[in-house]
Parts: sequence; C-alpha cells; structure tokens
Amino acid sequence: MTTQPDLFDICANRHGGNAMSTTARGRTNAETDRLKVLAAIKSRGAQGATCDEIEVELGMSHQSCSARISELKARAKVRIVGTRKTRTGCKAAVLATI
Repeated sequence: MTTQPDLFDICANRHGGNAMSTTARGRTNAETDRLKVLAAIKSRGAQGATCDEIEVELGMSHQSCSARISELKARAKVRIVGTRKTRTGCKAAVLATI
C-alpha cells in the first residue's frame, strides 16, 4: 500500500519521492527558512519582492528560496502581483503577502 504525498510536500510532489531529494530536504530547516522568506516578502509591502531579491537579502541559494516560495504559494500565504527584472535582466514574478 502506497501513501499519497502531503499536498504541501513540494519535494515529494516535484521529485516523485526521490530518496536523494528527500534526504537533502531533511538537512535544512524548511520551516525556519519559509518564515524568513515570508517575512522578507511582507516587509516589502505593496512593492513586493522577487525570488532574486529575497535570495540576495537572505543570502539563500536560488533552489532553497524558490522551494520556500513554492510552498508559500501552495499554502496561499503569498501571491504574484506583477513582474520586474532581476539582476541579470530576466523578467521575474513579484510576490506579495495575501
């Protein structure tokens, strides 16, 4: 009997329960990082923040920051409110708290 992955378990949903991904996730404190990312987005108010801006502010890798944002979107804590350019000139979603 297999168990269905938790709706908010981005790792299981995105990587199909890959053992290496699951192990890597266990080495971080996702909840602490999620709260830091949420606070960074909230501190920007109506201006919002891109993943790139949060990465710089918090010193996070893109992979970690992006994963936490995906979790926050899945939990309806943040939403996309527009776009703006990143440091490299790419168009990126601007996130704000709900």
